[in-house]
Amino acid sequence: MRENRLDPLLNFHQSTPVPVSRDSPIPLQRNNMLPSRDGRHEDQSLPSVKNLTAIDGDWQPVAATAFKFFVYSAYLDVRVNKLRVIAAAKTIAPDRVSCRFWSSSGNESRISPARVQAIRENWNLMYTATFVLCSLPIDLTFELSSVSVIHQLDAPITNHLLIRNLNMSFSPTSHNKRSSNFTSLAVCIQPVHNQFNDVNKLMEFIELNILLGMSHFFLYNVSIGREGSCAIQQYVKDGIVTILPWKLDMTSDKEIRMVGIFAALNDCLYRSMHHYSHTAVIDLDEFIIPQEQLTLPRLISRLDQKFDTRKTGGYSFRNTFFYLQWPDDARLNHKYSVITDNFLTLRKTRRKVKLNQHRERSKYICKPELVKELGNHFIWEFMPGYGMLEVSPDFGMSHHYRVCEFGGDDCVQAESIVDRTVYRYAGSLIVNFKSRYTKFSALCTLPRLSFDLWPAAHSSGAYFNLSEVHEFSQRILGNFTRGS
Repeated sequence: MRENRLDPLLNFHQSTPVPVSRDSPIPLQRNNMLPSRDGRHEDQSLPSVKNLTAIDGDWQPVAATAFKFFVYSAYLDVRVNKLRVIAAAKTIAPDRVSCRFWSSSGNESRISPARVQAIRENWNLMYTATFVLCSLPIDLTFELSSVSVIHQLDAPITNHLLIRNLNMSFSPTSHNKRSSNFTSLAVCIQPVHNQFNDVNKLMEFIELNILLGMSHFFLYNVSIGREGSCAIQQYVKDGIVTILPWKLDMTSDKEIRMVGIFAALNDCLYRSMHHYSHTAVIDLDEFIIPQEQLTLPRLISRLDQKFDTRKTGGYSFRNTFFYLQWPDDARLNHKYSVITDNFLTLRKTRRKVKLNQHRERSKYICKPELVKELGNHFIWEFMPGYGMLEVSPDFGMSHHYRVCEFGGDDCVQAESIVDRTVYRYAGSLIVNFKSRYTKFSALCTLPRLSFDLWPAAHSSGAYFNLSEVHEFSQRILGNFTRGS
């Protein structure tokens, strides 16, 4: 049974300021000499950065702090006239820091005040993802190139970040249009850990999302197994994936939430900003699936036509669980099981009837230039005047394939229906997956698939020609209902 469409006027949420810990900008002492507020008076005997290459996208420590303090990346945020550093620091009363800007040669520098702003989703743990917001120096005599976050002037420089987005501009009026100007869609994925090595799951995720209209994927590598790492590197070579190291020296879920997930998501926000028109936040077991349109760009265009989205900074999709404890689809012909066994989204078609509400496990697509701070299931802060459009499940939902979220198997007692919406993509998904897997297998020594889609000289699996694959998917769709 379909749910009624939500009234977009009742479900358009603008972000409201949430009190967060802020540190006042402070000068740093060195032999009783202070730099001026604009940083012009600087002792030439201060520590140099010449032996530390500026890098982007790797955790580096801040020296001489009382508590752990790490920085990862730096973005010029022209919207607020600040340099925004992605960092991890103490949740309450973090060490106070300043920013030291460098020229490309490293011969010139300027010290500027900074404040530490805790990212809101921190679960009250000792450490949290943070923004370090650096004031931009005035009357610079050199072009900005890199920055170091410092706690004491005398302390050695232990971090050196390249500044990204130096040549970008922002015009709010360019977004105040009925159309979304949808040109490209990036995907932000939370850090991959626990020696993840499920190549089939990874490739199904990427290949299905490409069919849905995704352009590029950002992955953060805590620990990935050999085959998984090799497959990802092939996607990197194809220009489809960017993978970044994520070795944060904080204990996951004891010192900081989920290996610093909220630092990763917000780094991805600013990394995709100015380069992609839209950014989606999902995990490897989640897919935002349109109900009528075939792709997400077409879905967003449809929403922009139906509703006034000139002040929309994001589109929220309600979560529905496809619990893995439920049996595989009973309508699948055993003949094709050697194919469908490789695809979670084709085997698991039973979902929970009751959807989670928006902001509760929901997933979203946003316009990155209109967002300041991301959360996992919703956006914490938009640019002033913008907000979230809560999308009715009649238009699209987030399909979530996982075991019972609270442990055990009780979740399978929930009221459920069969939803084969994903079978619209089955033929193309199988063909594209097989083609890419074959290409990667020789390079990554992957296990041989149990089926082939074309004659192979030494095939050890079942052979299906392409017309059979499309016939199979169309037969499933011939009995297709979204709620039966």
